[in-house]
Amino acid sequence: MSDDQKKRLTQMTTTLFDLHQKHEDLMKRAIAGEDVETELKSITDQALKAERDLNTFANAVIEKGWGDLLTQLIQGNLLTPMSQITNVGANMINALGKGVVDAIALPVERLINLFGIDSPIKRNYSLNAYMYGIRKFGSGFVEALDEIYTGQTKDVTEWRVERGFAPFRSLKAAMGKGDLPMGLDGRSNLSQRVKLFVQGTLGIPAETMFRFLSLGDTPFRRGVEGIELYQAALAQGLEGQALKNFIKYPDKRARELAEREGRKLTYQERTTGSEIAEQSINFMQRMLAKGFGVLPGVNGEAVGKFLVRSSVPYVRTPANILMDTLTFVSPYVAGVRIMSDLKKKDARSAAQNFGKIVVGSMVTQTAMVLIKEGLISGAVEWNEDEEKNLAYDQFPPNSINISGLRRWINGESTEKRPDDQFISYNKLGIPGTIMGAMIKGADRDEIRSREYEDFGFLHHAVTDSFGLGPFSSISHMMDQSFLQGVNNFMEILTSTDPDDFSSASERWLASTFKSVSAIPLPNTLSALHRAEREFLPDTRITKDMSYGERLYKRLEYIVKDRTFGATDIPVRVNWKGQPIEQNPRGNMGWTYQLFDITKLRKGEDDHVSQEMFRLFEQLEAVPDVVGTPGYAQKRKINVPNMTTRKAKMALKRAGLDDLNFLKDGAFLDERVYLNTEQLNRLMAVSGKARYAEIEELITSQKYFRLSDQEKLEALNELNQNYNSQIEIERGKLRPHSIELVRIMQEIYDGREE
Repeated sequence: MSDDQKKRLTQMTTTLFDLHQKHEDLMKRAIAGEDVETELKSITDQALKAERDLNTFANAVIEKGWGDLLTQLIQGNLLTPMSQITNVGANMINALGKGVVDAIALPVERLINLFGIDSPIKRNYSLNAYMYGIRKFGSGFVEALDEIYTGQTKDVTEWRVERGFAPFRSLKAAMGKGDLPMGLDGRSNLSQRVKLFVQGTLGIPAETMFRFLSLGDTPFRRGVEGIELYQAALAQGLEGQALKNFIKYPDKRARELAEREGRKLTYQERTTGSEIAEQSINFMQRMLAKGFGVLPGVNGEAVGKFLVRSSVPYVRTPANILMDTLTFVSPYVAGVRIMSDLKKKDARSAAQNFGKIVVGSMVTQTAMVLIKEGLISGAVEWNEDEEKNLAYDQFPPNSINISGLRRWINGESTEKRPDDQFISYNKLGIPGTIMGAMIKGADRDEIRSREYEDFGFLHHAVTDSFGLGPFSSISHMMDQSFLQGVNNFMEILTSTDPDDFSSASERWLASTFKSVSAIPLPNTLSALHRAEREFLPDTRITKDMSYGERLYKRLEYIVKDRTFGATDIPVRVNWKGQPIEQNPRGNMGWTYQLFDITKLRKGEDDHVSQEMFRLFEQLEAVPDVVGTPGYAQKRKINVPNMTTRKAKMALKRAGLDDLNFLKDGAFLDERVYLNTEQLNRLMAVSGKARYAEIEELITSQKYFRLSDQEKLEALNELNQNYNSQIEIERGKLRPHSIELVRIMQEIYDGREE
């Protein structure tokens, strides 16, 4: 630094330390009961201004490493408006759950106290404490708005280097209107100038998203802190003005305990689980750093951190959520944590973990009842084509039929009806995660046979909790978006087959690029395009390309999705031969894609789809006609050899007797892959023709006289007309066969060119 910079830094730090000391002295006087509110507010404002000045100076002078800078950009730009709403909604549900957990935990905590393990605060049931918590939630919301505007918290604590981007101050410094560190030659540091320019441009959307996270964190933390402080005041027997003074100016110990509970609610507390996760990530970073560090001119530490964090951008919060979910659903995990808490003489945490397993059991049994009544769905296995098609058409995956639930509450039938509404539980906090985990490992046949009379509910609660089903939560959590990078990376490490390794590495590289591309192209751009796009682009990658071409195509799709809205990507076609709409029926695109965490939607209302789902509910078997024909799937197919007299006559009737690929014997012996555009063309033609036949069948008098089993068999028999690539009926090619031979000619002509 220059002499002038050193002098100003000394002045700023001296001023800040003096103000912090004055603030601490005033807090002590306030805790003692003195009326120093006016003075305290003045000193607080001065201290915050001094902190901001020092932050501005430090932001310009202290250079961040590229690994840290790029990681923060990825973390911020991957967030979207939906992420912010999810943060608010999930914390709201978790806050309600915490109230129930604490109510259950209190008598358990008292029981633990009898065995000589004391609690730091003797709590009682208090409605006033929760009413005060609601007031603090409101003031916390106002505080969050101020944090969004200023980028600065209202707390006056020890000063730390700010991790934000300060975009406008950074850009000002980069343009030479602020402090910059000097190089050995006495000139300003070019590297820092470039980084500040990046912070001031690419850092704007990331900083915006970071600041808006306050809306989902600060109000809830303040609400919990208010409840805890009120309980601490009651434990000391305070009343009236003394109680008000304590909750406004608590002592250090009470404040720290309250802040800890607030951080636990929002999963920001440093726990054993999060420390293990962070240490594992740091270990991976160090290993990669050593590998890249041997290359000349390469900063191994920056490269290692960037590569790891581009796959795993978030660590502490997902680790805490996973551990908390396991505590809610498994007595094995909860029991270990309870024993650890008791060993640490922490009666409060031990009682809370007991409360969590009780609440988790309640949510689990709620999920089981919903399964029994057919009101909830789980994730769909991607290799189950018919189930997947019917689910997205009629009963979306990971959803609850809220219309059917209302009917069940009123004692009516839970059978699905047209225009029933569905909500997704995926983003509904810990309860939603528990439901998804339980459904993933549930035996539906066993659940449907259950009886809940007398002690049945308690019996099933115990057996479900101590079974192996709860551990399906780990598998369910690994499917969540914030852990997909880890999942993809683990698949690479565990792949033994070359084809599996190729597919896993392709997915990992694509997910990594998706994270990295967020640096210049924030993820919000993709959400905005989804909100206004009419049809769903088909971003499937087919194997008609080489590994390198497939990887390039994945990257191309990601960039196009965030820049031009993927308007030139083929549109995905459903089993009916219709283009799939980007925003499902029964919602508004902007609301659905940007703000609605419940993903409220309706099933398709056409009578053919309704009948297919009715048969599925009655027979637990999906009609084959709902599936995707083999020739329209991502697999190699034989080039049709249409050299027989019957085939030649059918081609002539279709006006296709001039196809020269039929004259190339070598080509006819091949098996080829179709590309995405060709697959959708085939599905459109095939689906429409098949749908018309289905509609004609189910509206016939003959169909009405059949039993449900016979109806299923009739539909499956109809589907036989769409099993083979080449289907000839009464001397004529079916529409999908005509389209297929045209595609084959296009492939052949493309090779000639």
